[in-house]
Amino acid sequence: RDVAPSRGLGDVYKEDLVIVTENTIGGSSVQAYADNFYDDNNYGFNESNDGVLLFIVMDTRDWYISTCGEAIRILTNERLDTLAKQFVPYLSSGEYYQGFKAFAQGCEELVAKNR
Repeated sequence: RDVAPSRGLGDVYKEDLVIVTENTIGGSSVQAYADNFYDDNNYGFNESNDGVLLFIVMDTRDWYISTCGEAIRILTNERLDTLAKQFVPYLSSGEYYQGFKAFAQGCEELVAKNR
């Protein structure tokens, strides 16, 4: 398991940004696993635990974006679909660092525009 919290989004906008990879999650739903991982590890700012988590299962190549608090309002499904077009191609080609960087930058841009 690798977990990479982002400090930029949190320091400036008080939104946590977390990227998690797991080799396998057994028979669990990727959505449920991601949502629970965010909650169970006490991520988020303020009482509403504002933040976003990108979760990737390496063996199945499934991924899910979990949002909490203010991030639910800002990172709508439409905006997340647009964001996915920016980072998923990197993941598909094995360029994980570039994909994670594109995800983080895209989240920061969306939060900055829609606060």
